[in-house]
Amino acid sequence: MLRYVTLFMLLICTACRPGVPVKPLPKHAKKVSLKLADSITTLSFYVPETYDTSFSWICESDCWPACAERWYRFQSKALPIFEESGFFWIDTILHKNELTFKHAYLFPVYDADTSYHRYYLDRMKEKESIFDRTLTNRKFITEKINGRYYYIMAAEDTDSIIRKRLLIHTQVHGELLELEYKIFSKVKDSATDHFIQNSLELLRTMEVSEAK
Repeated sequence: MLRYVTLFMLLICTACRPGVPVKPLPKHAKKVSLKLADSITTLSFYVPETYDTSFSWICESDCWPACAERWYRFQSKALPIFEESGFFWIDTILHKNELTFKHAYLFPVYDADTSYHRYYLDRMKEKESIFDRTLTNRKFITEKINGRYYYIMAAEDTDSIIRKRLLIHTQVHGELLELEYKIFSKVKDSATDHFIQNSLELLRTMEVSEAK
């Protein structure tokens, strides 16, 4: 009888033990996946439910193919689509809400070297040419998400148009992978007010699967 009482008490204690806290998912978001052109890397992450279309293209330049990049974009199909290139870089679209991934068109595969972590962060801070210079309010942070370092610049500015961006650098097989969350809007609303924080929450769902 004592043995059964002891077992019953153990079950009660187990049931009362606090569980591992579950990270809440971003509201009004859905899970998607993206397979990179190297064919061995898959990204899984959440995007806003309004992002109902995705596409990919090669962003060419006059030093093809060394300077070319592969771009992948998620956005709403209700918004205009513009595919940047080295020949057509500046567009006149004043309303954007999108997520873009970028990596070198020639995507080498080699073992990651953690010594590059500091290099990516320094590059974001020092090389102004990779930013939109109209975005003067900038903050830099580093986060480790699911075992991978992400170097993040949050930037925003407002005149006649609200412009906010979250630019992120990380590594995949030692190669630079760049992400950019971007919103341009003439309307101040919940989407623009909380864009930076919401984008950070979405970024924190990022999982990278690299085949060996």
